[in-house]
Amino acid sequence: LEQNIRMATRMRTRTTESRRYYYTSEESFEQSLDVYKPVDDHDPDPGDKPLVVLVVGSAWLGHRSIIYTGTSWWNSSGPKNVTAKQGCVTVCIRHRGSFPRIRPHGTIWYLALASIPLALFIPPAAGWNDDNQTSALKMCMFTTTLLLLWTLMALASHGAADFDQMLHDVADALVWLQQHKDTELLTLPKRYNHEEGNKMDATSSTKQPFVFGGYSSGGHVAATLLQRPDLFSSRGLPHPEHWIDAAIFISGVLAVRPTSTSASQWCTDLVTRVVFGKSGAAQLPSPLHTIDKHPPIRHLLIGCRKEVFGLPWLDVFFCSKEFSQQLQHQEIPSKWVEVDSDHWNILGSHSLSHALQNELGWIMNHS
Repeated sequence: LEQNIRMATRMRTRTTESRRYYYTSEESFEQSLDVYKPVDDHDPDPGDKPLVVLVVGSAWLGHRSIIYTGTSWWNSSGPKNVTAKQGCVTVCIRHRGSFPRIRPHGTIWYLALASIPLALFIPPAAGWNDDNQTSALKMCMFTTTLLLLWTLMALASHGAADFDQMLHDVADALVWLQQHKDTELLTLPKRYNHEEGNKMDATSSTKQPFVFGGYSSGGHVAATLLQRPDLFSSRGLPHPEHWIDAAIFISGVLAVRPTSTSASQWCTDLVTRVVFGKSGAAQLPSPLHTIDKHPPIRHLLIGCRKEVFGLPWLDVFFCSKEFSQQLQHQEIPSKWVEVDSDHWNILGSHSLSHALQNELGWIMNHS
């Protein structure tokens, strides 16, 4: 009976609260993070709740306010799910994005093409009737609208980041976390000592377990950062294997090109070139292909039964199972779990809740 009561307590949904913080002096929304905490006064079975830090996704588009407004329900459901079901503090990190990215030579070509219909419909000196004038006016309005949209996108593209800047943003956020990790900000509000019957200081216990990772494109940024210990040491941070207890990737992008010649590369090239441009896509790291650089820490990889409607061309990005197998070949402890969901619905799904409930303890007990 006691075991059933404890299980029911663990599975209950906790009320959560969140606060936003900036991890750079510029106080830019893109360079900010949200801290999610359970509101409960105390947890009957606190255990060693980890600090879970996730890099948010959205196809590397970044998190300007106008973009995040449309994706916030999706991005926030992940950390909410972790906090509400597991009762731990969860942090989601935003970073600058690569979209929109308008290049000057593209603008010149577009303006040249747009000028052709305008030139064709310039009224001649004679023989110009009302129908032709109406058609010319519609064409001019259409072209002008396209030019205005293009101009707005060009203005919005100012400050678009490359992938290396995304890595630096998340590394800067980890510095902020390191500076606040032992404060009430990143620890559970209250711990309860059943033997003594009083509340304990949240910082009085041993080192709080630290789990780092991401979902969707945030998984790609997080996995690549784990393979770049130089970005840790240059900021005075411990190397990942000496600081991070475990890694978790939820429907993460862990490769940006196929691992076999049988798989088509046209789709991955199309997606990455649209986001990063041709040169940026060519230099884009692919964590699965450089897995020998990965730190020897425990990994939990949660994938979907049908990532993107089961389309094989896009499944190249979401290779959780293969990534886990390659980690095991490197003698790195890893576990792959497949849930009955898809990429768009996994973060707020009950399937993810059950997977976290069953497996989060596995990576912590063996870290």
